[in-house]
Amino acid sequence: MRNTSTMASRWLVSIILLMACSIQLGCSAPILSKRDASQERKERFIIFINDMRSAVAQKINIANMNELVWDKELERKASKMTCHRMVSGPDYSVEVMPTPLKMITSGMSFFVNLIRPAQTKIGCFEFHPPCVGTRRVNNAGVCLIGPKNKLNDEDILKGEPGSACPGETRHDGLCVVDGADVTP
Repeated sequence: MRNTSTMASRWLVSIILLMACSIQLGCSAPILSKRDASQERKERFIIFINDMRSAVAQKINIANMNELVWDKELERKASKMTCHRMVSGPDYSVEVMPTPLKMITSGMSFFVNLIRPAQTKIGCFEFHPPCVGTRRVNNAGVCLIGPKNKLNDEDILKGEPGSACPGETRHDGLCVVDGADVTP
């Protein structure tokens, strides 16, 4: 019998590889900026991220995966960051978004924070043009995701998706964020 942790890791890698393929084919989620982030683009981005979170919750049985909602304050904070200065705050962590080509060539580790169950809000900013960051990586933008700035494995509850939600559960197994303004 295989170790369930190993199988879960393989499912996660498979999902991430599928996302990389979709990026290569031009189906990627847009990275949003304060300058040109229309309501429709934000909604598509949130749908994409929540679909990804739901797929991960279904594949590896995460009982407490929250939906993500757009947060205008995190978007504002992200817009003030520079390519060389991106620091987590008390209620968010930083997720640097490499350019699509760099995503494919360097792996998808940046997506890990986007699928942590305890996170509930996100705000992003796109760099125009992309810049070279401190690790000599081309950065397309930055997303801030919260409310946690440090993540640990205790945040993950195993079980049927949606079975450990503190409130309502969406049809796709994600936990509804209480009091969230779901309009980006």
